[in-house]
Amino acid sequence: MLQDEIIPYIDANGFVQPGLGAESFNGVLYTSEYIVLLKRLGQLTPSAQLQWATALTKVTLAPGLIERTPTYNAQEGPDDYIGYLAAGKYINSKDAIDVWNYGLTHYGAFNNTYPGKWSWTAFLWRQPQLVAHTLYAANKSPGGLLQLVWAGTIALSCWREPITNTSDRILAWLLIETWDGKGWLNKWAVKLWSKRLLRDYSGGMTTVAAIYFGPNHPLAKYWPEI
Repeated sequence: MLQDEIIPYIDANGFVQPGLGAESFNGVLYTSEYIVLLKRLGQLTPSAQLQWATALTKVTLAPGLIERTPTYNAQEGPDDYIGYLAAGKYINSKDAIDVWNYGLTHYGAFNNTYPGKWSWTAFLWRQPQLVAHTLYAANKSPGGLLQLVWAGTIALSCWREPITNTSDRILAWLLIETWDGKGWLNKWAVKLWSKRLLRDYSGGMTTVAAIYFGPNHPLAKYWPEI
């Protein structure tokens, strides 16, 4: 089972590592992927949920505001938030509501380095697809314009990008996992993205994860094709 095989890859803070002994500067993202995969596999146990909740307490500065690690507080990017929201949808949608409320009260800036201070670097809502993703994770329906941006993001994700760009494909997959499955335009975009994915990688997301993490990493071994 994935939950058993992941144990050697858990760091001291409770986050999944990208490799054995590799520090998880994006541990929130990797652990989020682990949670989503457990859900897909029907293996999301109470102990895994507790592990997630315990690890998050170490990097949560305020409801809706997270940092990369307890000891490395460089500015967070949208990648960890994409994962955090995707996993939160399966465990506690209040996480997404907290992110939504924090964004509203801080003008879309998630400044974990200087909390409360607005800066362009911390202005993560400069990416409207992240706003839509937040709403999907909170089980709310984004407005038409946000859905249009979300669909456009998925439809164009990694178009003409080299197959070595596995990171963006994983992020797109997480966006799709969190989507509510509604909207003809969104469905068309996901179908287009999936067709391109399977054209570029013989094993779909299984191959993508194997390139990103290495074929022996548990996330790569258990990641579904699509």
